[in-house]
Amino acid sequence: MSLIEKIKKDLKEGRSFLQFSFLSAFGQGLGMITPLIIARFFTPDLLGNYYLTKTAVFFFTTLLLSYMQTPFVVFANQEREKTGLINKSFSVQCSFYAFSLLIFCIIILLGGRAITDFAKISFNDLFIIIGAFLGFTLKTVICDLFLAMGQRIKNALAEFVFGLVIFICVVYLCATGLISLKSVFLVYLLSGLIVAILFVWFIEFRLLFPLTFDKRQFRETILFAKWIFIGTAAAYFIGWGNDNIVLRFNTTTSNIGTYNLGCDIYRGIMVLIFIIYPYFLPFVSQYISDISKIREFLWKKRPKIFLLGFTGIIAIILFAPYAFQIVYKGEYNDSSQVLRILLIAAILSLYNIFYETIFHSLKKYRITQTINIFHAILNLILDIILVPAIGIKGAAIATVLCYGARVFLYEIYFRFYIRKTLILA
Repeated sequence: MSLIEKIKKDLKEGRSFLQFSFLSAFGQGLGMITPLIIARFFTPDLLGNYYLTKTAVFFFTTLLLSYMQTPFVVFANQEREKTGLINKSFSVQCSFYAFSLLIFCIIILLGGRAITDFAKISFNDLFIIIGAFLGFTLKTVICDLFLAMGQRIKNALAEFVFGLVIFICVVYLCATGLISLKSVFLVYLLSGLIVAILFVWFIEFRLLFPLTFDKRQFRETILFAKWIFIGTAAAYFIGWGNDNIVLRFNTTTSNIGTYNLGCDIYRGIMVLIFIIYPYFLPFVSQYISDISKIREFLWKKRPKIFLLGFTGIIAIILFAPYAFQIVYKGEYNDSSQVLRILLIAAILSLYNIFYETIFHSLKKYRITQTINIFHAILNLILDIILVPAIGIKGAAIATVLCYGARVFLYEIYFRFYIRKTLILA
């Protein structure tokens, strides 16, 4: 390849990544801003109810939807490389969707009262959790299909539209005085419906049919998904469950709202960091045997992206207290302190995200999910120790310590096992 052709290729890849990142970041950014707007119109107690309900919604979306994405994307892109279709992978994925919806219905029927008691809402409000879950389901199905077909820009555009609709609806509700716990969560259902209606026309159905159920791929997907499920369950408790469960029984609802306001910005930044994963996963899984491409990914692309993200996070750490003072007039100063502590964990996560792409492309899901389980258990132990002692800041410190341990384990595994496999030493 000539120098000019290489430059053109790099520019094309750079534009693609910037387009994907911009759309995804803007959509996720709107999702991050929305709770900040809601906080202006909710009391700290009602804000606490909002976050506890959101914890319940994300329990379902994480455990019943998120675990399916990585196996589907990896197997579909490998199948597409060989046959030009993804009908076998899609057939297996449909069976997983059906199973997840069945489990959701059973949980709602048998455990509805326990869910509403945890979220501190009435049993009659259970429908807002059901509606929000269905909205996320519709969006997830569309976005996963685009990733499986290698259409990353369309995936990012769907994420963008989902976040934009939520943002517009919440602003409208606030402006008209119709903002409430019910209306906020029904917005998720509306957003999912709009994404499904708009983007179903862009799906290349010729890649999906005829449906062909492959037993061998089904078994391989179950093996892969089993570990991903364990890992996503652990990830849920890392990101939402542990902190809010321990806080739920050790502090007031208003303190839960205060903690989660700062934590929500951190979660939004973590979601922006995660954009790196779905963008590069199809590429890395397709070219995992091409040593030159993997070297370029690790030693050229990774440092540039990490430096950019690191600079942005440091800027937020410096200016967060001033922003909270201006927006909330001192009511949520503790939220800004929580955020600044948590952003140290965001830097550590940014460092790790590139390794996760490599590990999953090599199907080293056992190690990633084992580390997730260790992380979740350690996080719970530290929460139980630190939250009663120093309150909501204790939960933030526990998160940072766990991500520090995670970086150490990832680095050790990569250097001693993966580096030699990829002949990168």
